[in-house]
Amino acid sequence: MASVADPEKTGKVDATATAAELGIAAGHVSDERGADGVLRYAAAEAIQIDDATNKRLLWAIDIHVMPWLCGLYVLQVRTNLAVHECST
Repeated sequence: MASVADPEKTGKVDATATAAELGIAAGHVSDERGADGVLRYAAAEAIQIDDATNKRLLWAIDIHVMPWLCGLYVLQVRTNLAVHECST
């Protein structure tokens, strides 16, 4: 696998580095060079999403999340009513 590219030279980070090349072993950073590679990867340029894709993603998230939120709200109201009935 390729090692992490120098972002100052290329402007991009090669994300195909292995965990061993980054200095990561068993969830711990084994040397500072590896931590620097991870920080360079984290500081890389974010993905740009256009407005049409952003609206489509927001709509898809809303379609999947809103029914759960509404259902949980109904369950909360029913629980609160049951607690209120039991306390009187």
